[in-house]
This record gives sequence, structure tokens and C-alpha cells, in this order.
Amino acid sequence: MSTQSLRGGQESAKPAAPGSRRALLRAIGVGAGAPLLSWLPGAWAGSAAPALVPLAAPEPIAALAPGEDGELLAMTRSGALLRLSGRYWETIGEGFDPAAPVAAGHGRIVGRSVAGWLRVIENCALIATLGPRISDHGGFVNLATGIIAVTAEHSPGAPKGRQAPARRAPAERAPRLVRFEREAALWREAARSTFAVLPDARPTLVELDGAAGAGGAGENVAVLVGPDGERYRHGVLGDTFEATGIVYAERHSLAPLATITLPAPQVFEDITLRPVVDPDSGHTSLATVRSGERGAALVLVGRSRTDQAALTIVAEGPELGVRRRWLAPIVAGNALYAVHTPHVGGVLTGYRRAGQKLLAQPLSAGVSNHQIGSRDLNVSALIGSLLVVPNQQHDQLVAVDLAQDAREQWRLRLNAPASALLVVDAGLVVLDASGRVFALEQP
Repeated sequence: MSTQSLRGGQESAKPAAPGSRRALLRAIGVGAGAPLLSWLPGAWAGSAAPALVPLAAPEPIAALAPGEDGELLAMTRSGALLRLSGRYWETIGEGFDPAAPVAAGHGRIVGRSVAGWLRVIENCALIATLGPRISDHGGFVNLATGIIAVTAEHSPGAPKGRQAPARRAPAERAPRLVRFEREAALWREAARSTFAVLPDARPTLVELDGAAGAGGAGENVAVLVGPDGERYRHGVLGDTFEATGIVYAERHSLAPLATITLPAPQVFEDITLRPVVDPDSGHTSLATVRSGERGAALVLVGRSRTDQAALTIVAEGPELGVRRRWLAPIVAGNALYAVHTPHVGGVLTGYRRAGQKLLAQPLSAGVSNHQIGSRDLNVSALIGSLLVVPNQQHDQLVAVDLAQDAREQWRLRLNAPASALLVVDAGLVVLDASGRVFALEQP
């Protein structure tokens, strides 16, 4: 494991040179062992925009990810996994696919290797894996005794590297969910789903029979399934495939517990499912996007109260009215928002549930939490009641107070378009399109 400073040099015990990054941090009261982000204030309301503080990584960054206990992880464009430790970037793994997600939990970090295999880091050590190749854009779920991932293809002879997908994935070769378990010094395949999933699906751990928890015994895996490239051709989320259903699967065997399949030409135009708890009933549902001839609508999918083997749409918002018009959901606690048409106009919209309806209220125009082709479906960050989201051009950050009907608090111009926003240790971190990382400091 190597340790590099924020400027990319090797860690050194030499005194800080006048005017250096280290001298600057000490001048503002950050000690040698203090976490860089610990001095960022938690209160963000106010009319004055914060300042951008560079977190200079040793090379351009491709993606950010939350670590355990509020840590900041970053993936370089060359596939090195970094962790911000105090004032320094530590290299804790190499050989990752920089285009694939990573997930931290239960003392490990998982991702995809450049060759397509599952890659597992535990205690800063690389652990061997045995199993199928992993999808280049599928997500991961870390469990106490297992890892759930998305296969590249169901057949054992999946091709190396990336190739352009066909319009329709043959059922026998379409990606599946796979569960890995630790056996001695090796992570190996323990179970595989019989149903096909989206190639870029992000499985979600959730308990649909009650309130959402963290690692509870009743939690299982919800995932978007039935990839189809013909039913609804839009392709703004990175490929031509859209989901035609959702499966709620048992987390050990990956056997279906409950399912929903949409009628043609409808699809779930999404890659992830967002748990939301109804404060009145205590039941958990999944917020997602359903699209069809009249465009997208925000919907809540939950377990049927009359048929435990079925999922059903328990509430739905209005359709946008025009085919190929999409919305990007935002879940703030148990409150629902979305940016309608984030690529054209971008209207932040709030939702209020009334029985089986989600009533929509436009709040603020000219914002965008998604760029065409990106698989980051929500470039925004929530700090208390303050929502920070890019403008339409992604060259400014706009902060609105959701407790004040999305009243604008401040705007901050960026040097390059925003690619990702992440809250760690009560601080807001920004990744821009040039691969640079910044923390926001309140004035």
C-alpha cells in the first residue's frame, strides 16, 4: 500500500515549506493527523456561496464512492482505488475497472477488475475470487457473509472486455445475479439467479414487509429485471436496454420472493431502486421510474398485501405527457423529489402521497441531476434540508432549501462541469469532468 499526499508526492516527515499545501492546512488549524474534511462546517444554509478547496489526487479521478464510517473513496482513471486518510490519499488497491462501481461494507471493498472478475479488498489485502465474469456496469451488495453482483453473461464463456450490446439480450446469455461466499481464503460463487437482470442493474438490499433497516434479518434483494432493447428505445442511461420488471429475491438462494412485470410498451427506465418508508403505515416501497407512450412517471412499487408473491405499483405520479421524456428521482429521507426532464429545462419537483397518487408540485427550474449517457442518475447532495444540484449546464452548483419550498440559498461556479457530488464526514465533495476533486468550505 502506498501513501501519497494531496499533491501526489510521497508522504514525508520533512517540515512544510512556506506556502505549501501542508503549511496552508496547518495555518488554518488542521493538525498533522487531523482529517482534512473534519474542519468543514455542517451548517450550509445562508446566502453566501461556499469556497472550493482542492483535494489534489495523484492522478485524475473517474468516480467517488462512500467508504465505511464516512470515509471518502476515489477511483482513478487508471483503476487505482484511493482513500482519503487525514490529509493524504492512500492507494489501497489497483487493477480495478474504473468504469465499474465499487461498494464498501462489512470490512471490505468490492469492484470489478480490468479483466472482468470480482475484485475484493479486505484489510488492504487483495483476496482471491473464483466465479463468473462481472458486468462492467452492474452494482454490488456487501452482506455480512456474502457479496451479490451482476454477471457479465450467464454463459461460462463470456467474452473479455467490453463489446457493443445487441438490441435484445438472448435469454440464455443475459446477465444474472450471483452471490459469492468466502470459503477459506477464496471468494467463490454460491448461488445464481434463474432470472435475467439489467446489465447495469444496481441491486438494493431492502425489507419490503416493514420499515427499511440496516442489515436486518428480514432484508432481501430487489433488482430490475427483464432487459429489453426493443420495447422502449430511448437510451439516455448508458445503453439501449430497459427493465420490464422487478424481482424481490431471497438474499442467500437468490430465489424470487415476489415479482412484477410491466405490460408492453411500458418499462422501468432506471437502473436502481430507492427504498422509501411510508410514515403512516410503516411499509417500505421502492421509488423508480416507469416510462411508456406518455413518457416517464415516478412510481412506488411495494409488496402486494393480498398476494405475497406479487409486487405492485402502490402509488404513481403524473406522466410527463410525451414519449422519451424522463425524470431523475431524488429521495430525501422519506420525502420524494425528482428533476423532470433534466436534459431539457430541468424542473425540480416535489411529491406528496395521497393514497395511490403522488401529487406533483414544481419547485425550481433550470437544474439538472443527470447527463445523457451517464449511469449516475442523481448528481445531487442533501445536507440537512439543503439540496445541492447542478444547473442545466452543470457548470454551477445551486443550493435550495427544501424546508423553504426550494428557495435558492446560493450558487457556486465550477471550473469544469460537475460529474458527482458526495457527502462524507458532514462535508460536501465535488468531482468535476476534468477529474479534479474539491471539498466545499463554508465562508
